[in-house]
Amino acid sequence: MAGSACASPAAATIRAAADAAATPVFEAKQGVILELLEPVAGGWSRVKHRDGLSGFVRTSEVWGL
Repeated sequence: MAGSACASPAAATIRAAADAAATPVFEAKQGVILELLEPVAGGWSRVKHRDGLSGFVRTSEVWGL
């Protein structure tokens, strides 16, 4: 499933797993476009930054999903 999402709070934390306790991979500042790779159960989505980094973000932290 391809698409895009935009970070909506001041910064969205992208994590290594779909878990709030998972290690942060990077932060996407507000307005940064992320590629939607797939929705994940439990209110998470797997996303990818244009620089190649990918991980999981709470769907509530991004706009456009």
